[in-house]
Amino acid sequence: MNGMNVPPPKSKPLSLEDLPQWMHPQQRRMDYAFIAVFALCCVIALPWLTRDGLPASPAAEAQIARIAEVAENFQVGVIYPRWASHFHYGYGSPLFNYIAPLPHYLGGLHLLLGQSSPDVSFAALMFTSVFIAGIGMFAHVRRRWGNLAGLLATVLYLVSPPLLLNVPYIEADLSLMMAAAFFPCVLWAGDRVLSSGDGRDIALLALFTALLLTSATVMGVLLLIVALLWLAWI
Repeated sequence: MNGMNVPPPKSKPLSLEDLPQWMHPQQRRMDYAFIAVFALCCVIALPWLTRDGLPASPAAEAQIARIAEVAENFQVGVIYPRWASHFHYGYGSPLFNYIAPLPHYLGGLHLLLGQSSPDVSFAALMFTSVFIAGIGMFAHVRRRWGNLAGLLATVLYLVSPPLLLNVPYIEADLSLMMAAAFFPCVLWAGDRVLSSGDGRDIALLALFTALLLTSATVMGVLLLIVALLWLAWI
């Protein structure tokens, strides 16, 4: 018996579950959860396309004036305007030195390239912010807890009173709306950095953090602190 060759035990064949995720075959199928999120964003943002005019809000009027001022500076070749020459009855204002620049910079660029009106540029940024907020929240929650949780979190985020009514329609504050849009994007990018640490993910986190901080002066910092606390907790 000792001289006989004993065959080695047969190894169990690998199943699909034993392989890492990147080795799984790519299956092309309809992403119904993402389609539902996109449809929800369309419904919530639809008034910015179908209704004429803007809400009667001091924040909206101020932002429209800033968009027009930046677009005029762009048109004459001033890429980094520091002085609003038409403000305060023509005496000018240095407000561009201390307010978050992203809303009026993007609005001025849209106004200049699209040859539209400040109202249209304002509405376009509000419309886009709804989609960024919804898709960003869905991507973050789905990555960690799945489609159903992502869909539920997106619905709760977009139909919450601040994002559904107060910020876009009562206050019409474009800065706060854009900050609320980039906040879940920071969460999504930060979660990717914690799980992989890839250089591309770090670049995405830096980009979304910069967009958040340049959207709203105070609220951008507060939301960034909340995002960092959340990422440290999970």
